Amino acid sequence: MKIQYCSDLHLEFPQNRKWLADHPLIPSGEILIIAGDTHYLGFDFENLDLFKWVSDHYQQVYVIPGNHEYYGGFDLSLHQKPFQWELQPNVFLLNNQAIEISGIRFLFSTLWSHILPENIASVSAYVNDFHKIRMGDKILTIDYFNQLHAEAFDFITTSINDREGKTVVVTHHLPTPLCNSLEFEDSAINNAFVVDQTDFITRSNIDYWIYGHVHRNVGNGIKLEGTTMLCNQLGYVHINEHHDFSRDSFIEIA
Repeated sequence: MKIQYCSDLHLEFPQNRKWLADHPLIPSGEILIIAGDTHYLGFDFENLDLFKWVSDHYQQVYVIPGNHEYYGGFDLSLHQKPFQWELQPNVFLLNNQAIEISGIRFLFSTLWSHILPENIASVSAYVNDFHKIRMGDKILTIDYFNQLHAEAFDFITTSINDREGKTVVVTHHLPTPLCNSLEFEDSAINNAFVVDQTDFITRSNIDYWIYGHVHRNVGNGIKLEGTTMLCNQLGYVHINEHHDFSRDSFIEIA
């Protein structure tokens, strides 16, 4: 089975929409995975031209929400529980869900991160999640953000213990600093983008972990014991983050 993957298409920006229209994905797998930050939810999300196009070019497409999906006013509290939403007959938005395809187990989760106490002030002030994401009639808090991560991580840890076999984990947030760009190493807000689950990954039976969110593809292909880390992030075209994006990145699992 060939599995194509990408993330951070950010179609809420006109520059990204134009770039992807001029440089569409090159189908290279039966399955396409989009690991978050596709567009704002609530803006006729299910009718995006992208989803109609990928529906015609892939057998199955799985999309997870990133953080930006919730920037457009969509109430994050409506997605507190695991869900699977049909966008097209073969295109699904899902979170904290396990799917098995041809004997391969896929685990899908936004993941979020865990903000450490020493970073709360900087993250609260400078990370847009805590100014733009709505939870009911309130703005997302650090405590709830950390709760979202705890629930997501519990889903992943519980699911990988369920059975043996090939396993692919798909998250938006980056689960290890070992795959992050060194330019962010000393950033006071790095904690909102990366959560350090390195020990868990190296002890797991996960074969592949696909991630996004950080707009740098330096971690693509890195092996952490038996787990291969994968990313293919478009990023913001208007600030030239897209130059190492691949239109046809895929893995093949026998």
